[in-house]
Amino acid sequence: MKKVFKKPTFITKSLTANDTQGTFVISNLSRGYGTTIANSLRRTLISSIESPAPVAVKIAGAKHEFQALEGVEEDVVNIILNLKNLVVEFEGDEAITLKLKTTKKYSALIPL
Repeated sequence: MKKVFKKPTFITKSLTANDTQGTFVISNLSRGYGTTIANSLRRTLISSIESPAPVAVKIAGAKHEFQALEGVEEDVVNIILNLKNLVVEFEGDEAITLKLKTTKKYSALIPL
């Protein structure tokens, strides 16, 4: 018995009067295709949002990202991953450099 591929139908519904919001309905998709389309659409929308974020990290005493630093509980990989939780508010288009220097020992807790 042959599987018959049903062509999906695409319907656009607008719930608001402006052009910034809308609801999209796609029907007759094979199993799993909805998740694939939703993930692609989500990634596309998120990548188009402009926001400040760290793009490079330089840690004194670290020659590579897998190195453990003396006196620091986390290795460089975990420090870099924790920078994902960094919230930065910045108005402007140009890149800036932020330097953090300290001579004191301190403890910082970043919630997961």
